Amino acid sequence: LSSLTPQQVASACVPWRAVPKETQVQALQLHMEDTSAPSDSVLRIVEALWNKDPPEALLLERLLQAWIYNSFDLSEDGKQAGVIFLASAMMSHSCAPNAAWHLE
Repeated sequence: LSSLTPQQVASACVPWRAVPKETQVQALQLHMEDTSAPSDSVLRIVEALWNKDPPEALLLERLLQAWIYNSFDLSEDGKQAGVIFLASAMMSHSCAPNAAWHLE
């Protein structure tokens, strides 16, 4: 939900912080599974949070997939959140593990 634009958030039951359209476009360019239809969970979220003018459920599903595949856990002052660092997420890399930690 943190990747919706002000226009998409405006009609929601509960207000939250929105992002510029450009940020949303960048998030949609990140790696994600091919998605042709919204999941039941996303449909329930749309139904619960919007009484009128909801964003497209498929758009919300694609943004969710971008978060699932590209976010990092961040913990600060006892609060936890998921974050996407757009610049580093766009770098060419392999998601296959290629390093290991060894503690002695």
